[in-house]
Amino acid sequence: MRKQAHRFAGALQMACACLIFAALAAYAGGTKAQEGTEDTSVTLATVNSVQTGAVYKLYIYLPASYEMGTATYPVIYATDGDSAFPPEGRFVNFTKILQRRAIDAILVGIGGTVRRKKDYVLPGAMAYHEFITRELIPFIESHFRADPKRRILSGVSLGGSFVVTSLFLEAPNTLFFSHYVSAEGSFFQPSFIAQEQKFSSTIGSKSIPATLILARGSVSNKVQQQQFSAAIGTKSNLAMANLARDFREATKAPRWIRCTDECSAATMPT
Repeated sequence: MRKQAHRFAGALQMACACLIFAALAAYAGGTKAQEGTEDTSVTLATVNSVQTGAVYKLYIYLPASYEMGTATYPVIYATDGDSAFPPEGRFVNFTKILQRRAIDAILVGIGGTVRRKKDYVLPGAMAYHEFITRELIPFIESHFRADPKRRILSGVSLGGSFVVTSLFLEAPNTLFFSHYVSAEGSFFQPSFIAQEQKFSSTIGSKSIPATLILARGSVSNKVQQQQFSAAIGTKSNLAMANLARDFREATKAPRWIRCTDECSAATMPT
């Protein structure tokens, strides 16, 4: 099982999936004081969630320019923030990508990967969504200069399916994010097609001021992603047409970009 998980994580890191990012916001009850780390650009914090009953460790990266002014920054909320995706874990990987590309954005790595099969999947995803929107976002925005108009929710695999679930739970009236980035989404649950149908029926012809990205670059979850992409991408619904979608096949590419977060950073607006 460990070898299989490592193989999956390795494939994920070699994925080629171009994603689009925007910005976010935050505040949370039952929080613990922030703790400094050896890396002055990274702050640690914990949030005791009333919604899920769990304690989540946060890994918060601030760009070098943060201390030099008063500007607000887009925020990337990344699930699986304490995961061990190679080479150095998702948060460290993502941080280094942002630094290398000189992208000024706040990155919030959300811990609690051990709870992913409960938090990312319905019905548990409803409480986890409440944690992010009612506790985490207010916490971040009350402690950091976060731009509430540029919030990005990013997830991989089960985290990717949670991103889409979040959009379905929010639309059309209460959108908490400007961009919903789902990479390698695990759309294996039959309920996802039902969710999509309900979503399409609910929004009718309403325009949705958000961007949904479905991306895949490896063979993991391939069939489920193709089926779900077809279901959500072939609708003639006007509101669906207002959702920007990008589902790229990369199986024929001579060289896959190292990880989904690399592509995310490459297309993030300044």
